Amino acid sequence: MDAQKFRDSIKKTGFFLEYRIGEVLRQQGWSVISNRYYVDDQSETVREIDLVAYRTRVVQDFTVYTVLLVSCKKTEKNIWAMLARDINPNDPNIDLRPVHLWTNKPVIHYMITQSSWREAYFKHAASQGVTTALAIPDVEVYAFQEMNKISGAVQNDKPIFNSVTSLMKAQDYELSCLASRKKDEAVYQFSLLSVVDADLIRMHLKGNDEVEAAEVESENYIANYIINKERTAARIHFVRASAFPEVLQDYLALHDANCSFFNRLCNEFYADALQDRRKMAIFEDEFRKRLQWPLSFAMERQTSESEDFGPVSLWWSEEDELLKIEVDLDEETIASLNQDAGLIKATRRILRGLYRYKGRFEFAVYYIPF
Repeated sequence: MDAQKFRDSIKKTGFFLEYRIGEVLRQQGWSVISNRYYVDDQSETVREIDLVAYRTRVVQDFTVYTVLLVSCKKTEKNIWAMLARDINPNDPNIDLRPVHLWTNKPVIHYMITQSSWREAYFKHAASQGVTTALAIPDVEVYAFQEMNKISGAVQNDKPIFNSVTSLMKAQDYELSCLASRKKDEAVYQFSLLSVVDADLIRMHLKGNDEVEAAEVESENYIANYIINKERTAARIHFVRASAFPEVLQDYLALHDANCSFFNRLCNEFYADALQDRRKMAIFEDEFRKRLQWPLSFAMERQTSESEDFGPVSLWWSEEDELLKIEVDLDEETIASLNQDAGLIKATRRILRGLYRYKGRFEFAVYYIPF
């Protein structure tokens, strides 16, 4: 049997491209999962994404995951044409800076609900040397075509369209599964890449029927799609297979930037966690729960009775520059609690664990506003 013809044939398939791209990822320190399956939300059929690659790093008490979802396509006869037009950076219908994150860490979740975080994220990434991975497109890619390499004849957009939709749906699937799958505190950031073993050409359409055609190594496309009846925007990074090793360096920089950014975001939360009422509220129920037994034992030591101490609330006193732990007890009992070494030690440990607070605090009479 002449095995050479089989070896030559398999190298012409997308499977061999998938292997090559997977090896590049592994050699550069990415963990790689091949042929990840998911259920299409519209057809209910089982689909797959070629590669899921990720890097991780423990930051403080949580793990940062930078995840790449990669579609691999190959064609020998055709080129991939990106049809583009001038971009309107102020178009309200286009999100030029989509970012897809998931986190089960309350601190990070709170911080990314603030309107200013996205601008800070892009600025920080740029300062860390991230370029194409988060680049704002300089043209608007609005359509695609496969075109015959020899004749220039237009084929169709099916392989390119399938690559885009499979990436977006795979991302939606991964995001929807994390809540039930991930228990340890973490932050995930997703990027979508369509790697093609073919020439990649930008065709920039301008006025007067002018078309400028130029080969490119990569192209950022902002995709808009309806998934699970919700509008979704995502950045699809088209990359020529030959340029992938170099482009991947930018995603290594992105992982470093992700780690340092979320580290900084976490520190910013705790810097004034007990001086900001909204931040304080995140752990207030857990604080009450953890304080229940130390406070009960302290009251028994001080009053020789197991007394119901009622509601407990936290309040930052700007005037005294200290944290007040308000308890619905009389002033005499409150004064004795402030002298209870065991309670003070336990409370200090709880505050440090939840809020990273090491400053001054005291127990105070619960204030009823009306």
